[in-house]
Amino acid sequence: MPKNNGNNGNQKGRSSEELTPEEYAIIAAALTALADFFAFLSLIKARENTSNDNATSSTSQITGSSGGRRR
Repeated sequence: MPKNNGNNGNQKGRSSEELTPEEYAIIAAALTALADFFAFLSLIKARENTSNDNATSSTSQITGSSGGRRR
């Protein structure tokens, strides 16, 4: 005997595989939050690289890039 989903044979009922607009909005918000998180991580990495580059250039200035010793 076929299962009756309460729609009396009409195909207007919602299937279990279909998502509602609210569910799509939740998924979109989650993906946006994830993208923002990765953008934040990339900014942190860029800042670390910039600070490491500045530290390297200032170290070469301290040690003297001319190669000679000062007295």
